[in-house]
Amino acid sequence: MPVIEVYPERLSRFLGIDVDLKQLVNDLPWLATDIEDVGENFVKIEYNPNRPDFSSHPGIARAYAGFLEIKLGYPEVDVAEPKIDFYFNEELKSIRGVLCSAVVRNIQLSEEDLKEIINIQEVLHQGIGRNRRKVSIGIHDLDKIKPPVYYIAADPEKTSFKPLGMDRSMTLNQILSEVDKGVEYGHIIKSFEKYPLIIDSAGEVLSFPPIINSELTRLTPETRNLFIDVTALDEYYASRALNILLYALSDMGGSIEAVRIIYQDGSVKTYPDFKPREISVEAGYIKSLLGEDLDNTEIYRSLLKCRFSVKNDGETFYVRIPPYRVDVMHKVDLVEEVAIGHGLWRLTPTYPRSVTIGSKHPETVLQDRVRMVMVGLGYTEVFNFIITSEEKNYHRVRRPVTERVRLANSSSTELTMLRDSLLPCLIWNLSLSRHEKYPQRIFETGPIVKAEGDKGFSIKLSIAGVSTHSSASFSEAKAVVLSLLNSLGVEKPYFEKSDDPLFTPGRAANVFYEGKLLGVFGEIHPEVLELNGLENPAIGFEIELDSFINKCSKL
Repeated sequence: MPVIEVYPERLSRFLGIDVDLKQLVNDLPWLATDIEDVGENFVKIEYNPNRPDFSSHPGIARAYAGFLEIKLGYPEVDVAEPKIDFYFNEELKSIRGVLCSAVVRNIQLSEEDLKEIINIQEVLHQGIGRNRRKVSIGIHDLDKIKPPVYYIAADPEKTSFKPLGMDRSMTLNQILSEVDKGVEYGHIIKSFEKYPLIIDSAGEVLSFPPIINSELTRLTPETRNLFIDVTALDEYYASRALNILLYALSDMGGSIEAVRIIYQDGSVKTYPDFKPREISVEAGYIKSLLGEDLDNTEIYRSLLKCRFSVKNDGETFYVRIPPYRVDVMHKVDLVEEVAIGHGLWRLTPTYPRSVTIGSKHPETVLQDRVRMVMVGLGYTEVFNFIITSEEKNYHRVRRPVTERVRLANSSSTELTMLRDSLLPCLIWNLSLSRHEKYPQRIFETGPIVKAEGDKGFSIKLSIAGVSTHSSASFSEAKAVVLSLLNSLGVEKPYFEKSDDPLFTPGRAANVFYEGKLLGVFGEIHPEVLELNGLENPAIGFEIELDSFINKCSKL
């Protein structure tokens, strides 16, 4: 969980009133944060990763001002018309194909401000950015740039510049092998022939995303105007990361100015996108979840205190969500906000109607058993999202697109459907960790969702594992499957040739027991390895566990 040290004097600057340490210790937990430590002049709080706006004093002050009723409702931020054009080269679409940008003018940055900006940037890189793979942010001294600005695909051997913190010019490949940030994040782009680069009209390099900025545009306390670039794989999260940063910079005294992104086909997009989302929630729904009989006036004011804009139409509240609130995705999230605005200490505690002794669900008992077996076989457990995409679930593993459970209103190309197999995401995990040491053996157990036409869908429990190293073979996969099945009381499974396109023909088998198909295992097809950037052979298996849920408790 991320933490931040909150200093009363600095927080008071953004609140507009004086607060002391004792008051912060008493109040901040009611904003759904936890007190980690209290120092002589600070309180260290832990906050949920889904609240990256809490990574700075301005962000905390924005929420705290509502709690104290100093400021209520939606925090508006003005955006000036764009003066700078940012040109997007089409070659970047297949490398790092999303670009957002903005300008901040007339900002006076203290040393504390600079440190806080860097902290916000790193929190966004780790959380929303998934360690820079999904989103990365560059912040530059605008006065050292000659617009317009260009986002180009550069030759890694023919392009050089002086990276931040270095005293000499280096090629892009040298940066990846000799500079700490290059070594740490180089795996994100190493598989491409060309690398993303941001330059100005004079040909000066501003940034080598997602790796490092140029020394040329380093921020200092003398910096008064900022140029911000966000490169990403997903526009929704790139735009939200930019919004979180811009709201903090606005609270620090900066004026926000839009930037035009101009594409080669002549289309234009303008950022930032501060258009609010709207979610409706019924008063009855709020009261049923909270167990409190709140009237409409109290619900209305509670939402205002959490810095939302609210309209009430009888029993329905229409709530506008500020662009920096990436955590509010469903009306149930608004119920939590009502609880915070109303006051968590004011909720009435109730005892359960019945007293029972809890025990593990048979499904959990089964999962625990197979986990122990897999760990004993040298595998490491991973956890993936149940929501995935056709690209990962089908295209990258050579499986044909079939009937599936799709999301109706997906806001991301990476989250479009519910997984119907665990193996594709495990192979994607190997792709992301291909720069790590070998052998690599990972497994996952969890639900998969099978579409069943007019019947809707069914949820099944599954386990899958993959192993990659120089001598991975069919025999290894079979041995793992037999060990797993033996632990589940399966004494005489039988096998038949499998034609699953994820596996190499003739090196894969289906597993049967008592006339029922349990799963598949084998050597992963060379084309799948190539599609995922894997150089070593790999094997995999997947077994459905539903048949063993009740049986396992008797073993």
